Amino acid sequence: MPIRFACEHCGARLSVSSRKAGARAKCPKCQEPIAVPAPEEDEQPSDAAQEELEADEPTGQQEHEDPFSQFVVYDDETELVYATEDEEETPYAEDVPVDPTKVAVPRRILYMQGALLGVVAVVCFVLGVIVGMGTSGPSGDDVAQECFISGKIALGNGGDTSTPDEGAVAIVVPKNEHPEQKADIDGLRPQDPQPDEEHPGLQAIRSIGGDYTRADENGRFRLRVRDKGEYFLFVISANRTRSDDMQPNDLAQIGRFFQLISQLTPDLPDLLGGNDYRWQEETIRRDRELNFLF
Repeated sequence: MPIRFACEHCGARLSVSSRKAGARAKCPKCQEPIAVPAPEEDEQPSDAAQEELEADEPTGQQEHEDPFSQFVVYDDETELVYATEDEEETPYAEDVPVDPTKVAVPRRILYMQGALLGVVAVVCFVLGVIVGMGTSGPSGDDVAQECFISGKIALGNGGDTSTPDEGAVAIVVPKNEHPEQKADIDGLRPQDPQPDEEHPGLQAIRSIGGDYTRADENGRFRLRVRDKGEYFLFVISANRTRSDDMQPNDLAQIGRFFQLISQLTPDLPDLLGGNDYRWQEETIRRDRELNFLF
């Protein structure tokens, strides 16, 4: 039966085999030297212990066969173990190996950490998408897209017949532009000679993103704009005069882009020479086909 006692230095409860009674050892807790006390007198060894003691006593035959029977084998140091409340009546408590380099973590903590990593990954992905959208290149609406405006200018002959208006003028200017230098209409009208590329009025129109052209013998025209947007189209007939004056609203808008007083004929009240015209707003998102009938 094991001997149970308390360390005289730290009070730790200890347990050791009764064979170690009277031996000196070190307390496993405080490492102080202690003496193993003798078992209680009224404490009788159990049957199993008694059988063990009897088995340890050598018989005559064993003494004769074992040449070292006169030596007593003993441990250098007595091994002490802590006594526990639920320790069974055994000489030694069951030893459970413990690795001091490892840490035991509950399974639910591992699950929580996995879920947290998943949430962090999703949040980082969403933030990356948002930041990527903010720093990405210009969208399709922000990229300049060259467009062409083409069509036919014709003169109505009554009924369903028409005649190409050869030499008619077609001009396009951006609606939201307010140029400081206005284009001179002289040299750009249908009755004027075909202007060259160095004409000041033509350069002024193209500098703000507009264009100028004249209809061919079939009445066809083609204008180019540098980007999508809102534009004014100014079409002047070459062979059809108008019966009324220019509209005040048209004059106000035309005056933003063209000089209303001719430098060559300052007394001429009508810079278009009485030719009929069309001044209209158009939204250009792609190539357009527009026809004009006077």
